[in-house]
Amino acid sequence: QVVGFGCSWSTGTDQYSAPVLPGGAGYFPQSTPIGGGSWHPAAGYPGEAYLSDSGDQVSVLVDNAWFSVRTPAGDTAALPALTAEVVATVRAAG
Repeated sequence: QVVGFGCSWSTGTDQYSAPVLPGGAGYFPQSTPIGGGSWHPAAGYPGEAYLSDSGDQVSVLVDNAWFSVRTPAGDTAALPALTAEVVATVRAAG
């Protein structure tokens, strides 16, 4: 059984999401970004990070957990800071 948690919110028509799968890092290699495409190694994120082709989704592997953070296409500049905050919050609560 796999258990995960996350949150999502919207501002008008823009959707943000941040699901987390504790112990789920091993599932990442079989994944593809939402909407298709590929993952590419990315710097500027906590842990081991992979950015989607579209640049609006990042997968971060930290402490054997899989974090997947997504912003609207028009707000990709917020992705590194949002991801760092999500990871820090989850690690502090864990």
